[in-house]
Amino acid sequence: MARSDKPGMIDGFMSVQAVRHQGDRAPDQKPAKDAPAVEKTEASQSDSAQPQKKASIGHTALPSRHELICYSCGYAFVVTGALNKVFCAKCREQLETGDHSIEGEWKQDIRTVGKVHVKQGATVVGATIIATDIVIGGDCSQAKLQPTRRIELGTGAATPPGLLDEHPVHIRAGSRLSLTTTLRCKTLDVYGELQATAEPTGMVTIHPGGMFRGRLKASHLVVHDGGGLSADLNITPEAPAKQAPKAGTTKTSPSKPAGVRTPAQKAKTEKPAQGASAKKTVASKKAKRTTSPSKTAPKRSSQPKGKKRTSKPPPRKVE
Repeated sequence: MARSDKPGMIDGFMSVQAVRHQGDRAPDQKPAKDAPAVEKTEASQSDSAQPQKKASIGHTALPSRHELICYSCGYAFVVTGALNKVFCAKCREQLETGDHSIEGEWKQDIRTVGKVHVKQGATVVGATIIATDIVIGGDCSQAKLQPTRRIELGTGAATPPGLLDEHPVHIRAGSRLSLTTTLRCKTLDVYGELQATAEPTGMVTIHPGGMFRGRLKASHLVVHDGGGLSADLNITPEAPAKQAPKAGTTKTSPSKPAGVRTPAQKAKTEKPAQGASAKKTVASKKAKRTTSPSKTAPKRSSQPKGKKRTSKPPPRKVE
């Protein structure tokens, strides 16, 4: 039998051969229709058997807050977030926010709302430094320093005379400082070692790891656990301020002896007495009027109304 040359057409011989080959070959094992669903259920059961991790919220970082003081007008305000470009809320001047570190000899002026660190061994000569915090570890005795918050002292610090009187002072952790002059300041926080004669006007706080030696005169003292103190102490709390006298109150003069009254006081005391005596006389007069028999009310007769009362004439005398 001739084979057909047309595509998609087979003759009888080819069909018989195809059937024979199909019978000799093992049947293909096709997956059942429900097999994928079963695998999914098994997978889901295996996933459910494992402990599921609960959703948890980690650290929530709040933006930092910065309390700044404008070095041009002195206005204080708060900035939240990064200090990229900061303008004063009052004078609208753009403020420098960078920190400065000084090494060696320095003669240029610095104005910033950041921090200025004069490292140990550095010298500042004839310069004006305005910053939020000024850390002094070198010689600044010939400089003009204007911190808007506090001054931090480290090892080898030298400051201009009278600079610390109006500012809070921090003794940095790990530093060792010995002062020959009396340390006068607002508040004193000791994180390192300090040997001096200190007379702060406010609170003295010795933090853990801090040590104070020498003489201390203050109104308040706090020593935390881990802080050391070896000094002659003179802790005297400030006396409470006297209250001003209230409006309307009079002060008695010490020159007048007790018991002596002024004419105005005598008049005040005599007027009520005269009024009281006048009241007594009026009351006695009223009582006399009510008790006098001539002015008592006449008694009512028991006769019926409408009939006149007749009286018999007196008898005449016969001579």
